[in-house]
Amino acid sequence: LQVNPLVEERIKYSPRFMDMINLETGIIDTVDAVKFFREHADEFPNLSDIVSIHESGRLTPPNVLFNPKEADIVVTFSNLFEKTDFLEKIKRILALLEEKISTPVDVEFACDGKNLFILQCRPQSQSRDIERKPVPKDIPEDRKLFSTKKYVTTGQIENIEYIVYVIPEEYTNLTKREQMLKIAKIVSELNTKLPKRKFILMGPGRWGSKGDIKLGVPVRYGDINNTSMMLEIAKEKGGYIPELSFGTHFFQDLVESNIRYLPLYPDQGEDLFNEKMLCESQNRLSEVLPAYTNFEDVVRLVRVSDIIPGGTLSVVMDGEANEALAYLKPADHLSWRTQKIEEIAQALDPELYGVQEMYLIGSTKDGSPGPTSDIDLLVHFKGSDEQKDKLMVWFDEWGKKLAKENKERTGFDTEGLLDVHIITDEDIKKKSSWASHITSPYQTVRKISLKKDV
Repeated sequence: LQVNPLVEERIKYSPRFMDMINLETGIIDTVDAVKFFREHADEFPNLSDIVSIHESGRLTPPNVLFNPKEADIVVTFSNLFEKTDFLEKIKRILALLEEKISTPVDVEFACDGKNLFILQCRPQSQSRDIERKPVPKDIPEDRKLFSTKKYVTTGQIENIEYIVYVIPEEYTNLTKREQMLKIAKIVSELNTKLPKRKFILMGPGRWGSKGDIKLGVPVRYGDINNTSMMLEIAKEKGGYIPELSFGTHFFQDLVESNIRYLPLYPDQGEDLFNEKMLCESQNRLSEVLPAYTNFEDVVRLVRVSDIIPGGTLSVVMDGEANEALAYLKPADHLSWRTQKIEEIAQALDPELYGVQEMYLIGSTKDGSPGPTSDIDLLVHFKGSDEQKDKLMVWFDEWGKKLAKENKERTGFDTEGLLDVHIITDEDIKKKSSWASHITSPYQTVRKISLKKDV
């Protein structure tokens, strides 16, 4: 089974470079594979197992008379896979290791042409129990960020708040290696600053490129390990489409961390990339990393709520249908307020502030809050005047905090987002206006579980 069955694709995606240990300097050098094999063909007795000959639109195995210095050679490993027992050996080794370790394994190995040397063996992580979710068909065009129908696996990502976008053209235009390394450093620092699993990375070519770093941002896994998704963008330039890594630089790490991967070919087929959405939004890079203002033309940090107030980005990947879609999802004012109520309940110390019970009323309780709706609370209070004063200060601080968060979500400015009403045993006995919500047979309140209730 070949991923790229066509000759043109096999040539296009064939290995071009390889890492070698320089015995003189003691460091790893990245070299042109074809050039190296041509110059040192005599030192590779099994070269015919590694390369094929491209001639007359076909890829054929080398014969005994082929001259590697003149032939158009392509690294395919075809003879190794098809004419030797190499794959059978690997299969037996993997089966044996799986039997002994009781789980599928991931191995790294070396081969001298005769012997196999196992360098590393570890349990293989697999994404299990991922429920397939079809791509929604009713999303308005102006809310779609990207879609693709190539190399899609199954998975879903919700509640994305930030997009880190390394602009392919601007990255390619960088003239110095130091500048490209600086882009990798920016990505690394954003990886630590942004909320974990609440952002995605979008960039040119091959994330994690080590040799020719013009092919992609030279990050390591530790520089991207907090993202929820990594996209590689192959923009056509002068009739040439950059090669992608398909996540191979971090493959096992991505699988273990459940970080999703997608390739994007915006100039081919039915792939869609609404780059304008990212380029016309406010760039937050200098706010998060003030030291890198000079690189704002290369790296854009987009907050999703700047595009759609209070909204987030969702990505649906349907591997069975081989299609994926990223789209903007409008703000869910109810879910956000419900989450904040739970946070308040967990933070409140009932004994310290003399709180007997707390209840939710109003639009949030009814499930119909808007972007500026208060969270209306009834507090059954049984403490002292001093406790009451401290309690109201505590609620006031929470109200200001939530108002600030809500403004970041929606763009709407409010003085406070909590409307707190204190009631006592006497109020309940007299069925005063606010206390009547508790005694009403029409269930106009919802009791909130406090720490003492858990």
